[in-house]
Amino acid sequence: MKEEESTQPGTEDLWDIIKHIDSIREGRTNFFLVAEAMMITAYTALGSADGFLRTTVAVLGMVYTTSWFLVNLRQSNRIDFAARMLLPRRPIMLEILKAGKGISGKLVLNYIVPLVTLIFWLILLCFALGGCGRKISDVVPLAADVTAVEASLFNRPDSGPDIAAFSVLPQDHGKVLPLFTGARIDSSPAKWQVLGMVSIARSNGSTCMVDLYWTGGGSGAFSVGSTYYRGSNDKEIIAVLTGCHMAAQAKDGLVEQPPSAGSLKASPED
Repeated sequence: MKEEESTQPGTEDLWDIIKHIDSIREGRTNFFLVAEAMMITAYTALGSADGFLRTTVAVLGMVYTTSWFLVNLRQSNRIDFAARMLLPRRPIMLEILKAGKGISGKLVLNYIVPLVTLIFWLILLCFALGGCGRKISDVVPLAADVTAVEASLFNRPDSGPDIAAFSVLPQDHGKVLPLFTGARIDSSPAKWQVLGMVSIARSNGSTCMVDLYWTGGGSGAFSVGSTYYRGSNDKEIIAVLTGCHMAAQAKDGLVEQPPSAGSLKASPED
């Protein structure tokens, strides 16, 4: 009996064990909090064009958060085991525990905080992948619902002339609308130079205003209302709208349409 009793940890030993485990848990919690803060800073520092890096950081944040949850849970289970042995020997600690009724610290540290952080990283991952899958097709009407399109260009980076607002020919609607198809939401837009504007009239009488911007490289940028998007590119937007403008002028007889190759004939010799 005496040998068995001697193998049982004493009250002070149990208290030292609990303090040691709690110290380890606190240190690891601080490590994960610092790591989470650094990854959030890295995510926000990356531009919307760095989609791959943002996705990588978001996935890494989810891995760290899951690890944080598992480590905290393991340490808490160890503390609970030691506390069950210690509390019967120290009635005062049991009374202190009863006085702290309400939401337990274990619930907050082991479940609520990691779960909320994990949801936060899921949201950031959605934005990194393109605004939770939301595309410009949710905002710009389909070609079948479009009755008229007007466009303009100014502040052109190619030093071309400004193009005042003009009506795009109906047959050219299919050239303008694809410029905005499949675009992704930009949650942190830069201060781009305004490039022009496209006004799209719907069959129900409403109008969708698209503001164009010059990014200087990579994917183009535009906004609908207060939401910014990335898609197409500067050169393509300028080329399409310039071509549509020339076609509209040719129809109005303001400029001559370039003759087709088959219509060119050699002039007779004198």
